[in-house]
Amino acid sequence: ATSAAKISGARRKSFPLPISIKYCRQIQYTMKLSNILAISMLFLQAPAILAAEVAEDRQHFQEPGEEDVPEIDITADPTAVPSDTPTTFPTPTPSAVPSAMPSQSPSYVPTSSPSVSPSISPSFVPSDMPSTVPSVVPTKGDCESNDGSFGEFPNEDAIVKYSYEVELISIMDADAVQSDVLPSLENGIVDSILPSLFTGDCGHSLTTRKLRVQRRLSEVKGISKYPEDLVYDNVACASVEDGNSCFVVSGELTIFAEDQQTLDTESDNVKQAIENEMTAGSLNDSQEDIVRVSYVDIDPTLNNVEDTPPELNNDDTRSLTISPVPFIIGGAVLLAVMVGVAYRRHRNNSDADMEDTQIGGSQVQSNTELDL
Repeated sequence: ATSAAKISGARRKSFPLPISIKYCRQIQYTMKLSNILAISMLFLQAPAILAAEVAEDRQHFQEPGEEDVPEIDITADPTAVPSDTPTTFPTPTPSAVPSAMPSQSPSYVPTSSPSVSPSISPSFVPSDMPSTVPSVVPTKGDCESNDGSFGEFPNEDAIVKYSYEVELISIMDADAVQSDVLPSLENGIVDSILPSLFTGDCGHSLTTRKLRVQRRLSEVKGISKYPEDLVYDNVACASVEDGNSCFVVSGELTIFAEDQQTLDTESDNVKQAIENEMTAGSLNDSQEDIVRVSYVDIDPTLNNVEDTPPELNNDDTRSLTISPVPFIIGGAVLLAVMVGVAYRRHRNNSDADMEDTQIGGSQVQSNTELDL
């Protein structure tokens, strides 16, 4: 018993406690290292496993046959009702009912009739062929006079007299109005009534179209703003805004036609057309200082303005001013003829006197010889 106790005590002394803890820690470290190696092996084997699965899926994949491919059948004629989604290719013939939205590209063949409303943007390239049916109302060009003259100028003419008020935004005297305002205003008056006078060459103004005076004015051949408009001396405007100046003007212009009867008939119609344009405010922008131009019914004789023959500014029209050149040429020709006649008479008389002298001398000589 004593020897057994000694042996057990010796064993306990040969395996102290710190050595057991050291072994345990080594075991734990070994286990952790084994786990790390196992996880690394899994990561290394993952691509191989994935490749194996893909290869297996490829072995089970089967290519589709013809029965599995969908068919796209394009009909020769369009359907009565459009589909919800557009087709990839257009149909050979257009549909009877237009679609709700326009196509992205234009058609190659134009439609037989125009659309009710125009397109948002014009086409980039014009059409190759013009339209077969013209528009109901042709397009009219803008008309503008040549410094107050327009049209043809036959031999018959008549002066149309009228009166109007012109209110200006600035304070001006009559001379300034006469030189700076009235020339532009007179041109504006002529230009405003051109659509009424020359319906074949110009468009139709709004006011004259309402009153339908174009047909009655169609026989007027030409128009001129002359004689010049003049400011009345002792006539005041009916009303004027504070700070503005206003003048009453005696207006005159000349119309031309083939006969005097036409001029007598159309003069009142021209005055009516002028009144319509002034009432509509068409002349308020004729000059920068003008506020308004209003037609007034005043006797033109109040200003004691004598009628002067109108002047024309078109190069290819007749001029009403008598030129002195023909008279100068005619006088020179007449003077040359008279000088020639006088010279011939003088020469004939001189020749006759010489013959008489010669005849008289020979008779005296012969008588003297006889006496001897």
